[in-house]
Amino acid sequence: MQIRDYVKVLVKRGWIIILVATMGAAGAFVYTRFQPTIYRSSIKLLVIPARLGDYGATMAAGNMLRQYSVQVTAQDLVARTIDKLRLDTGVDTLKGNVSVNSIPEDFLIQIDVYDRDMNQAPQIANTLAAVFVEAHALRQKEIDRRDRVEISIYEPASPPAKDSPKTTTTVLAGGVFGALLGMVIAFGLEYLDDSLKTTQDVERYVPGIAVLATVPPITPVTLADREAGAAEMKAGVSTMSAGIGSKVGSGVDRARGGAQRARRRIFGSGSPDDD
Repeated sequence: MQIRDYVKVLVKRGWIIILVATMGAAGAFVYTRFQPTIYRSSIKLLVIPARLGDYGATMAAGNMLRQYSVQVTAQDLVARTIDKLRLDTGVDTLKGNVSVNSIPEDFLIQIDVYDRDMNQAPQIANTLAAVFVEAHALRQKEIDRRDRVEISIYEPASPPAKDSPKTTTTVLAGGVFGALLGMVIAFGLEYLDDSLKTTQDVERYVPGIAVLATVPPITPVTLADREAGAAEMKAGVSTMSAGIGSKVGSGVDRARGGAQRARRRIFGSGSPDDD
C-alpha cells in the first residue's frame, strides 16, 4: 500500500479510530473514579561520617547508604512504628506502603510513605524515621567514635500530596491505547475487505482486464421524494395544459377573422352572414 492508500483508509474508517479512542478514554476515566485516593509523604535522612574529611571514610559511608536503606524497613522497626502509632495494620502491609531510596551524591536517604489517610502518611514517615535513627545510634555506640557514621533527620515529613489515581495521565493513556486499537481494527477491516470498488481496484488487482463501462451509484428513492416528484409533475402538466389552451384559443380567433375577411372580398362589404 502507498501512503495515499493509508490516508484513504484513515479517512474512510476514521470514525472507528475516534470511537475506540473515546471509549478507551471514557473507560480510563471511569476506572480512576473507582480507585481510592492515595497520599504520599516524604522525609529525608542525612548520613554523615565522623571523619568527613577522610576520603576513605566518606566513600565507605556512601557505599553503606544502600544497606541503610534496606535497614529502614526491617521487621522490628516497622513493628515498633505500628505500636507507637497504634495502627490497625500488619507489618507486611505497612512495608508495602513504604519506599526507601538512597541519594549517594548528597548522602541522603529518602523515605516515601503511601497511605489513604492524608494525616496518617506524614505521621508514619516521621515515626519510622525517628525509630530508625534511634536504632542506628544504639548500634553506633559499640563502634569507635572515629569510625562512626551518624544519621539524623535532614527534613521532616513533607505535607501529604495526592499520589494516585492520576486521572489526567490515565485518561490520556486510555485514549492513546484506544486510538492504536482503533487503527488496528480499521486496517484489519480494510485488509479483510477484498471487494473491488473502483476502476483503479480493477486495474490494480485484476491485470489484463480493461474497464469498459461503469454503473453510477443509484440513490434510494424515499416516499417523500416520490410525493415531491408527483407534485412537480402535476404542476408541470397544469402549466402545459394552460399553455396549449391559450395557443389553441388564439389560433381559432385568427382563423375566424381570416374567414370573415375572405367573405368580404367575395361578397363585398355586405355579407349574407352580416344580416
